[in-house]
Amino acid sequence: MDQQPPPFFKRGPAPVALLSFYVLLSMALLVVDARLQTLEIVRQALSMFTHPVQNLAHLPAQFLDNASSYFASAASLQSESAQLQRARLEQAATLQRSLHVEAENERLRKLLGVKERQQVSGQVAQILYSARDPYARRVIVDKGQQDRVIAGQPVIDDIGIVGQVTRVFPFVAEVTLITDKEQAVPVQVVRTGMRSVAFGLGNGELEMRFMPLNADIQNGDLLVTSGLDGIFPPGFPVAKVVHIESDTTYTFAQIRCAPVAAVEHFSEVIVLDPRPPVALPEELAEVVASKDSKASTRSARAKKKTPEKGLSAMQTSYSSSRILLPVRPWFIGFSLSLALLLNFLPTSVWPGVPDWLALVIVFWSVREPRLVGMGLAFLLGLAMDVADASLLGQHALAYVLAAYGGSALSRRILWFPLGQQALQVFPLLLLAQLVQFAVWAMVGADLPGMAYFLGPFLATFLWPLLTLLLLLPQHQPVDRDDNRPL
Repeated sequence: MDQQPPPFFKRGPAPVALLSFYVLLSMALLVVDARLQTLEIVRQALSMFTHPVQNLAHLPAQFLDNASSYFASAASLQSESAQLQRARLEQAATLQRSLHVEAENERLRKLLGVKERQQVSGQVAQILYSARDPYARRVIVDKGQQDRVIAGQPVIDDIGIVGQVTRVFPFVAEVTLITDKEQAVPVQVVRTGMRSVAFGLGNGELEMRFMPLNADIQNGDLLVTSGLDGIFPPGFPVAKVVHIESDTTYTFAQIRCAPVAAVEHFSEVIVLDPRPPVALPEELAEVVASKDSKASTRSARAKKKTPEKGLSAMQTSYSSSRILLPVRPWFIGFSLSLALLLNFLPTSVWPGVPDWLALVIVFWSVREPRLVGMGLAFLLGLAMDVADASLLGQHALAYVLAAYGGSALSRRILWFPLGQQALQVFPLLLLAQLVQFAVWAMVGADLPGMAYFLGPFLATFLWPLLTLLLLLPQHQPVDRDDNRPL
């Protein structure tokens, strides 16, 4: 007669099987998000959770900004008002002259039968914060789907082009600046009318690529949008040429430009409304329609092949040598939420600041591997990916490996005193940093300097203090009795 083990002996899937599952799932998300970019619905769903936490993390900075604005001196405000009044009077004649010239140009266009220039409109948006990834030129604005913002809308300031909306969430939107490495803007030289494309370099500058050595371009030439891409309206200032290197050893000239707009230093921008689509010829419209139908068929097939998640994580525990109260699940959730809040602070991008969420995940995977495992680490990693505007799966892969290492080495780590425990945990924290570094290297992003690896060292130093704080609720006595030996 077959005897089945009691339910409390069932351990679920093996840890190595769970590790393989989450690692493959994270890598699949990385590849799909980097190549196909079809996971926007996942980002929008996760942003419903991360957006309130990010707003809470930025409340202190907003309070300080509002307080400094409130306590601005009345004398400076009056002086600024007087200067604006003088400037308005000085420019009154020029403004009246420009209105007259504009009316005259409109009459001439009607006489010549020239099509009237397209008018642009938009809505003012405020910059909430920059993306936590310091190697991507992206910012988050306070306009989202509820404000009818869509991906692709151009963003300007009072001087020129700032960037383009690349991702839209229910309450906020992500704007990629024109200086980002993945951004390109079709431009035209004002002086000569020559057309080209300006590519971001990721360091605050732009570059005109594939320009011949004898191209008629000079230092100080102004570049404006050409409007050929159908996204950016024509005539908006983009950049000025600041450096030209025509070396005969190269096929093309190296032309670097500085953005005209305050790309890296602004607080309010204007999100322009999308340009109306251009009517295509009938033959070209049929070709485009056929390509769209083929693309939709391929996407439908890909959705059918998407694997479903049905595994649950359960890890073995250990027997502690100390008499502690059982940990409450709500306290674990509170500590993880607090670590996530600390990761969302603007100071989290400073050199040497540790990854607080990775540190707390490793702690609880060592102390309570049954409650905090790879599944929870994977979900928290996805939340960090959405908040950092990075590839989906980057933090998830790093946190899953750290959680697996913590649960697998929990018995060994807990045998040591706190100081030696920190040394045992250091490789896990360093591994989480190296995984993210490897992802940046594979996608061709700008690699960070050595200061990036200071975070694990500081986290190792804080391990004893973190242990004392998180175990403090478990050190309370339970029904102390003086007649009992223990």
